[in-house]
This record gives sequence, structure tokens and C-alpha cells, in this order.
Amino acid sequence: MKPPALRLAGCILRNDAGDILLLHRNKKGVQQWELPGGKLERDEEGEAAAIREIHEELGVEVRIVAFLGQADFQENDRRCCYEWYEAELVAALASPRICEPQTFDDLRYWNAASLKDRPDVSANLQNLLKSGVV
Repeated sequence: MKPPALRLAGCILRNDAGDILLLHRNKKGVQQWELPGGKLERDEEGEAAAIREIHEELGVEVRIVAFLGQADFQENDRRCCYEWYEAELVAALASPRICEPQTFDDLRYWNAASLKDRPDVSANLQNLLKSGVV
């Protein structure tokens, strides 16, 4: 029997130019650019998970402004279902930073169009780019 889909959620944070913030994962042989976000905990809703994950990974508080959609992808023989949210920083002067250096080694804002042909973006980010919501 196949395990249930892994449920994930994350946020799109934009700078004033409209570029999206990505983290660079560099852990266990995986090197890729991805949205900040992660696994839903037991009985947790996607929006709450996205807010919690942003705080854990970037050290900032956000508010969700829109649900953007969801998509499935395969990773390590497991089906994953990812929910995307648009968010904004709660404190205007707060600056996202890497809070999990054991997992991530860089963060930067990217113009979405510049990511479309990059081979080093996550499967989830590829889905997001194909969806046209960014």
C-alpha cells in the first residue's frame, strides 16, 4: 500500500520589485532553490503551516493575503501535495534571514521569469512557475 501524500505549504514573499524570495537548500545531496515552507503537522491547516514554516525558516512574521493554489509532485517515490500562499511581512522593517543553516545556505529574491529554465529549482517551484500565478 502506498503511503498517503505528504502535505506541504509555503509562502510567496515579494520585494518592492515583485521578485519572489527563495531559499537555497543544500542538505543530504540536494541542492536546489525553493519556496520557504514545509510539512503540515498533525491536524494543522495549510495556512497555519505556511505561517509557522516562514517563521522557523526566515525568522519573520507574515500574514496571508491570498491562497494561490496547489499542485502535486513526486519526490523520492512519494507523492507530495503543496499549497501556495501569498504573504506579506507583518513588520515592515523585518528582514528575512536564514534560521536553519543546517538546511539552507543562501536566500535571495528572484524575478520569476529568470527561473523558468533553471535546472536547480525544486519540483514544487517548477509547478508554481508553470501555473502562471507568479
